[in-house]
Amino acid sequence: MAFTLTLIAKLASLLLMVLIGFVIVRIGLLRSEDSRVLSSLVIFVLQPCLIFRAFQIELSESRLRGFFVVLIFSIAAYLVWILLTQLIKRPLRLDPIEQATLIYGNVGNLTL
Repeated sequence: MAFTLTLIAKLASLLLMVLIGFVIVRIGLLRSEDSRVLSSLVIFVLQPCLIFRAFQIELSESRLRGFFVVLIFSIAAYLVWILLTQLIKRPLRLDPIEQATLIYGNVGNLTL
């Protein structure tokens, strides 16, 4: 239940960001062309800062073990998706962009 509430809160914050962006463009504070600059700022400046801040925790043995478990499962998941993509790319005629989309999910905003 806690996970569901956290997910709903994250989705609500994303919806709020979209609405704020819509209002800012609507009132003329920014133009839609400015989104490229803002996206670059978020990706190259803010996201790394958030990731760095998220790891500012006390290191314990259980957290270190948990980190390695997650690392192993992450590598295994990527390998499974890479293999599955290789198996289905010919029958479904997937181009490289579609293959990359299957391998790398877009869930970064839900984890921060």
